[in-house]
Amino acid sequence: MARRASFGHVFQPKDRNNWYLRFDWDGRRITRLAGTTRTVAERNRTRVHSLLLDGRPVEEVLAEVFNDVNGSRLTFAELADLYLRAAPQFKKASTVAGDKKRVAVLRKAPWASRLLCRLRREEIARWVTERTAGGASGATVNRDACLASAIVGWAVERGMCEENPFRKVARLSERGRKRETYLTAGEARLLLSKSPEAVRPVLLCALTTGMRRGEILSLDWSDVDLEKGVLLVQPEREKAGRGRPVPMVAELKACVKELESRRVRRMDGKEPLFVRPSGERWDESALRQAFLAARNGCADLPAEKRANLRFHDLRHTAASLMVTAGVPLYSVGKVLGHSTPQTTARYAHLAPEAERAAIEKLGQVLAPPAAQAASGGA
Repeated sequence: MARRASFGHVFQPKDRNNWYLRFDWDGRRITRLAGTTRTVAERNRTRVHSLLLDGRPVEEVLAEVFNDVNGSRLTFAELADLYLRAAPQFKKASTVAGDKKRVAVLRKAPWASRLLCRLRREEIARWVTERTAGGASGATVNRDACLASAIVGWAVERGMCEENPFRKVARLSERGRKRETYLTAGEARLLLSKSPEAVRPVLLCALTTGMRRGEILSLDWSDVDLEKGVLLVQPEREKAGRGRPVPMVAELKACVKELESRRVRRMDGKEPLFVRPSGERWDESALRQAFLAARNGCADLPAEKRANLRFHDLRHTAASLMVTAGVPLYSVGKVLGHSTPQTTARYAHLAPEAERAAIEKLGQVLAPPAAQAASGGA
């Protein structure tokens, strides 16, 4: 039974002993436990209405009447800080590191300083439009918005806010995304030959293993098995979270052996495989600068590739060279650490001859016995 009034109404759900207050204010529908009896609930309804009419912000009213302090006074930026502090409990360190960079972008949004209860779909949609107009790709904006939605969704699950307005904002189309840049084998050798000696081992590793940047930079000597000729990607450093061994080609293995001859053992046990001239582990910023210097200094690369090549494209190059050399897509996916065959299938168009050979072999197996005998058998 519910008793309605000009402001909100109190009601008692079936099979419940308590009474609740529900009211609409400032575009929000708010429901709170209001008391154990209808009389108490009505008293709180009147009190809430009076405070709101006095001009008090709704979050302050909820805090005063219902002791609703969880998130009632949080801004998005403050919530993002809480989320990042909690994230290591359910996300890999590499993912959290990426989230921190995206949160730095989200903090610049005009709505980031607003209280969670005042976030509106229209303002978020306008931010999306302005980001794309400013040159950000649809994919980038989508990833940023998805993280913002995850952050607010995390708060909703914990009762820190009422709803997630990001879920109501349409995602941008990612059709027509810029294609990855692939180097030919000759161009890859050219890039290596023109690269500064200090960064060359890192680039050689990327081109011959297809490992991700974070996987390469996090390698320690404990992840190197020279006897088996493999590098070990630990589960906590891999995107799929499984970990994998990555075989080294002879050139990379020789390079690692040469690095071992100059290896400086440390008392703290932290011994990165790839280090800068200073002896410190390569970080993303230092690697980015060194890679850009190597890329821009390689004047013999086609101008378009020199302008667009990113470090991650070395991973695409490794995959494309494996596929064009006839390596089965399944094996390529295993080396790269893909979680699904669909991810590897993006490189299928690079292996028309391999696919043709597979079809021809199938034709030989299915050919009539006479035809098989004429061709020397299946």
